[in-house]
Amino acid sequence: MSLTLDTIDKKILNILQEDGKITTKALADQLGMTTTPIFERIRRMEKHGIIDKYVCLLQPKKIDRKLIVFASISIKNHGVIHVADFIREMNKTPEVMEVYHIGGN
Repeated sequence: MSLTLDTIDKKILNILQEDGKITTKALADQLGMTTTPIFERIRRMEKHGIIDKYVCLLQPKKIDRKLIVFASISIKNHGVIHVADFIREMNKTPEVMEVYHIGGN
C-alpha cells in the first residue's frame, strides 16, 4: 500500500531534510499546527518507508578528511547480477561514499 503525500507532509520532509534534529514542537510551530498531528504524520511516513533513517552529515575538513578521490573502475561483465555484486562489495568499504554506474566512455 503506497502513501500519498499532501502539502503538509512535503513541508515536513523539507524541514526535516534541513534539520533532522528539529523537535516536533518546533516543527509544529513552524507549520502553525499542534504537535500530535505532526508526530503522527512523521511516524506514518517512517512506517511507510518514506523516511528511511536519520543521519549526521559531517564537515570533512573538520575531521581531517580533506581528500576526495574519484576512481574509474572497469568490470568485465556488465550484467545486472555482476553490477549488483560489485556495488555490494563497495558498500562493505566505509571509505567509499558513492558509486556511479556509467555507460560508454
